[in-house]
Amino acid sequence: MARTTIKDIAQECGVSLSTVSLVLNNNPRISPATREKVLKAVERHQYQPNAFARSLASRQSSIISVVLPDLNHVFADPYFGEIVSGIYDRASELGYKVMLDVANHRFVSTGEYINTLKSKRADATLFIGSSIYDTYLDQIEKEGLAFILVNHYMPGRDISYIAADYKETARLAAEHLLGLGHRCIGFLSGTTTNTALDLRASFIDACVAGGIKETDVPWADAWFTEQGGYEAAQWLIERYPNMTAMMGGNDKMAIGAMRYLSQKKTACAGGHFDYRSGRHSRSLLHPPRTDDHPARPLPHRQPRGGLRVGAVQPGSEAASEDPARPAYRS
Repeated sequence: MARTTIKDIAQECGVSLSTVSLVLNNNPRISPATREKVLKAVERHQYQPNAFARSLASRQSSIISVVLPDLNHVFADPYFGEIVSGIYDRASELGYKVMLDVANHRFVSTGEYINTLKSKRADATLFIGSSIYDTYLDQIEKEGLAFILVNHYMPGRDISYIAADYKETARLAAEHLLGLGHRCIGFLSGTTTNTALDLRASFIDACVAGGIKETDVPWADAWFTEQGGYEAAQWLIERYPNMTAMMGGNDKMAIGAMRYLSQKKTACAGGHFDYRSGRHSRSLLHPPRTDDHPARPLPHRQPRGGLRVGAVQPGSEAASEDPARPAYRS
């Protein structure tokens, strides 16, 4: 049996092709009687509009492109998976499909991020995990294409973004730890997004406003990763024997730090992490998280050499002489 076309529906109902199209797009210009006649014919023939043809005519694809960073197993990452799941749920409610891509070398060098929007294969793009080094986003801004940064922003640029309130998060965490009596607090930071820099700077500012010296809030770049958190925690503890608490800038960094502390048989006094990832988080943490642990010194080992010491102001970064160790501030 030949596939029913929009022309067949129009001929059967005695209306024009444009009238059928308006009915299918729920246009209010069509009278109730005509709408009912067309919809009955559509149902009787089980007519399915050609999505590709409709997208060409309307210049809309009803597809949202979601671009993730070029990381190993990025689709298995709990953080990115949680965001993508939320995007998919809401997009489905609004009648959109979601197309996933990764901002790898091919994606950037071939201009795929531009072509996807220009060719209307997607109506808009959400960039998750972009960084201050992703200068290719400049071209999208110049083209005036529809895109949004997720949990990142570019100061002084006319680029739409959506992000959590990191400054308020930092203030609440700082006040919590200060309220427990901590007076030397380490910070595990990422340094490649402006939201991460905001989190770190706001945390330090809140600690200073709470009555401790800025030099008593040392930080280390933990690269947003669990292994980075582990090494950064070790690095801080070796150099700050009076440190009694640490703040992790994301789940992975906090989990890595807590794994190091658990190996030292010391409970973690504070953190910024989420246990919705369940077994993965808890299986690494022995002893378990303690939110209201009183201030007491964390374990200390003699410091290792080979690292450059420097005073770096909030918002700027110091390069490490040791490629195995991130930049830090003292």
